[in-house]
Amino acid sequence: MLARPPHRLLGAAATLAITASMALTTAGSAVADPYTPGAPVVTGDTTPSFTLPAGTDHTVTVDGQGVALTGGATVDLPELAEGDHELVIAYLDGDGARQSVTTRLVVDVTAPRVTLRESAHNRDSTKVRLTWTTSEPAAVYGSLDGAAPQPLTGSALLVRAPFGAHRYEVFALDAAGNRSDLSRVRWTASDRTPPVVTGFDVTYNPFDGRRAWLFFDAAPDVTEVAVSFDGTRVTVRRAQGIAEVSGFTVGTHTFVLAAKDAAGNVTKVRTTFVAEPAVVYSDIPASRLAKGIKAGSRRADVAAVQAGLEWPADVNPGVYDRATVTHVTAWQKRNHLYATGVVNALTWRSMVNGAADRSPRRVVTVSSISAARLAEGIRMGDKGQAVVDIQRLLGVKETGTYWTLTTAAVKAFQKKNGLAVTGVVNATTWRKLVR
Repeated sequence: MLARPPHRLLGAAATLAITASMALTTAGSAVADPYTPGAPVVTGDTTPSFTLPAGTDHTVTVDGQGVALTGGATVDLPELAEGDHELVIAYLDGDGARQSVTTRLVVDVTAPRVTLRESAHNRDSTKVRLTWTTSEPAAVYGSLDGAAPQPLTGSALLVRAPFGAHRYEVFALDAAGNRSDLSRVRWTASDRTPPVVTGFDVTYNPFDGRRAWLFFDAAPDVTEVAVSFDGTRVTVRRAQGIAEVSGFTVGTHTFVLAAKDAAGNVTKVRTTFVAEPAVVYSDIPASRLAKGIKAGSRRADVAAVQAGLEWPADVNPGVYDRATVTHVTAWQKRNHLYATGVVNALTWRSMVNGAADRSPRRVVTVSSISAARLAEGIRMGDKGQAVVDIQRLLGVKETGTYWTLTTAAVKAFQKKNGLAVTGVVNATTWRKLVR
């Protein structure tokens, strides 16, 4: 039994420390001590009972009406209407002094109402902010997916849940012990992270009916891959990560790949390339040439090598197979290189520049291109010996036409040397190239 603070006496300035048990009971269970001044007793029972304090000559009134006492220590009050009531207990204490205690008794049999709402959530609903309101002051308890209810504080809660369907339920319990109906929110946490597609490269063969290959690597969670070429859907070899097209014309073309995962998330990747007459589109970075292009190398790099060999009929595109090794070895022997079957920087340079054993080339100097021509700038679409000289110094295939591959090589050179990245060769870029 909790110790009770002093209680105010009716008609006197003194206080009385009540030490006897005076707890009201509701449905057979004791409730908190109701006799603290200013703190009403709230009960959900319309016929509460209580134990009389120690003393003699007890009288009990409720709302001014006397309550019949049976002579026992327990008093059963008559049925009370819902609302506020005044309970007065008078008695003689051990010293024979008349004492009186007055308590406000509140009968509450109306259950509270609680309303639960979802106020915010993150992109995939793995984090949901819930708020609630009650019709009266009440304790609120919440439960996620049927777990044991937990007391809640405040009026908001951030719920974290894994992917899947979820429900959160709350109920309110007022001071009288009345419990509200459940209020619930349901939601589904779904994976909204787009799938990953890597290794996105394009290589095309201008020598054999114009064929192009799109290479890609899709993450394991990807369930569907679709590829279109210039707006038309094409066949995809998902296991090999290849889509192949043929018969297209010279000009600009676009591949679009759409990858979908089990949750319905879609990633779209787009790439555009320019088909030029008899020009190898792909190039290979020096860092990968240093390791050598061989079996197991990137498919786009292997395809670039095969394009440099002018696509022998017996090679498997993008695969460094036995036929590719044979053709690389033959190329190296023909051009007086070490016949290793592996493409290093020297072998690759011989492929993009032409045969290593052809006639000597002219010496390129600063004066090889006139100042007037450099003032205008040599750029995309230009042709002639000046373009050949630029391509030779850049190490790209000498076609004599300033097109996509040459522009990209010029930009890379300008960026590496701290020049303005324009893709146009002016006097400053030219002097840097000749050095």
